[in-house]
Amino acid sequence: MKGPCHASLPDFEPIRDEVALPVLLKLGDNVSTDEIVPGGVTGLSLWSSLPGMTSLAFKPIDESYVDRARDCHGDGHAIIGGHNYGQGSSREQAALAVRNLGARVVLAHSIARIHGENLVNYGVLPLLFAEPGDGERLERGATLRLRGLHVWLRGGQQEWELEYGRDGESEGRIRVRHSLSPRQVDVLLAGGGIPWMRRRLHGQVQKRTVASS
Repeated sequence: MKGPCHASLPDFEPIRDEVALPVLLKLGDNVSTDEIVPGGVTGLSLWSSLPGMTSLAFKPIDESYVDRARDCHGDGHAIIGGHNYGQGSSREQAALAVRNLGARVVLAHSIARIHGENLVNYGVLPLLFAEPGDGERLERGATLRLRGLHVWLRGGQQEWELEYGRDGESEGRIRVRHSLSPRQVDVLLAGGGIPWMRRRLHGQVQKRTVASS
């Protein structure tokens, strides 16, 4: 039984092979999960309410983020972080809230391990800058263009180049990398942990049906 505040999880779409993602947030170092989705009295009462927790995403940092994310259509958006993005509490709501607002990529110098895993479980791609100075080249309002994403993730190569620009014009390319396992790649490209598990269960049922026929 679910109470009136317990909204079901949406069926999130998997990230496409080619996407153009505007950067809606440019953050500094050590952004915690408390700043992404608050804890304490304010947050705890809303953790089981997806609309409620979503409405508070990044509020201590940028109160305009939620409205701008809701107005952002198309492929979704990207978030740029500094070092140790997502540190602190391991709460999965911090990943779920930004995914519900359309975040598809978090690109940072480093991402806290558990938060990175939570991002993958909700279909958000955690990427790292391959070159230390490249974070300075990206600002809010830039657009990241990722082409051939699925081939790269499945190909076993950890480093890759993506294009960035503004107002439809290319300004350059930066090198990025990931540290995802093959299973995490499968989860990400399925759209997250729940659709990935559904596919696995469906495949197992099909195998049993064929074996018993």
